[in-house]
Amino acid sequence: MHPRRIYCELLPYDDLTRPRVLGLLARYRLSLVLAVRPWQLDALTDVSRALADHGVPLSLWPMLADEDGRWVNVDNAPSFSDLVRRACDRVGDPGPSEVLFDLEPPFDDVRGLTDSDAGGGHALRALRRMGVAAARARFAKGAGQLHGLVRELDAREVATSSAVWPLAALDDAQDPAWQTLLGTPVDGLGLGRVSVMMYTSIIQGWSRGALSRADVLALLHGCCLRARKRWGDGGGVSLGAVGVGAFSDEPIYRDPGELAADVGVALAAGATDLTLFDLTGVLAREPAEAWLDAFVSDEPSAFAPTSRARLARHAAKLSTRAVGLASRLLSR
Repeated sequence: MHPRRIYCELLPYDDLTRPRVLGLLARYRLSLVLAVRPWQLDALTDVSRALADHGVPLSLWPMLADEDGRWVNVDNAPSFSDLVRRACDRVGDPGPSEVLFDLEPPFDDVRGLTDSDAGGGHALRALRRMGVAAARARFAKGAGQLHGLVRELDAREVATSSAVWPLAALDDAQDPAWQTLLGTPVDGLGLGRVSVMMYTSIIQGWSRGALSRADVLALLHGCCLRARKRWGDGGGVSLGAVGVGAFSDEPIYRDPGELAADVGVALAAGATDLTLFDLTGVLAREPAEAWLDAFVSDEPSAFAPTSRARLARHAAKLSTRAVGLASRLLSR
């Protein structure tokens, strides 16, 4: 079985280090992708030691305060780099097995896109801010700073990975239009792995009825193929969601069967680098073993192409061309 990873964003560290939780991680041979906020640094040393004692590989997921953007992008690259260095130092020797770059636009802008109560005007304003913030000169500067951080981590023999929006996988390697617009450089950083956040429960739920379960399974299959084409063996997918995340209202899986279906479709597309969102949800929706059994399955499963999935992929391709044109105009 290919090693698999599980995100841990909201679980208190005291709960994470309980014997049952550590035992589950070890039993299912999962690597833990642990969110580390600036105010959690003091506790990180003890947590990393407990994980090491149970043979659980630790991938750090540095995450800034929400007012600083929460996720890394071109605007907060210096603050993110500082947090990464401090977190790696707190883990001690040996350091973390990996550092995750969660490449997303600033928290407030993403909240504007997903907040149905705010209306379309709020979403459009958020998109404009992203476009201005990611003008090519600013994008290049932030990307350069993050590339430098990757080189630092390479020198420390710490692997790197990233979590990215599905839109990033649509970019042409020579023209990262979506990456530029969103302010989230992926190509050119030298990252070891790229995991596309293809959360079928969220995509279906936020489509507000436009996409069915069959549609999102077909989109997941296409996304896995695209990730493999773009990044080869370094291309993987993040699956979910078992529980809510940063916004506390994300649509979640109805049962472990939906997770098992997602895993099977990903495997059928050749994607073996899988990460699950997330441990907090797994523990909150007992029995935890049912979710973890579904996640570590090695059984590919079939899916049926759908007309709406084909239309969605066609619309995505057209929007990518439009974004590429807009990105080039911004640079003038």
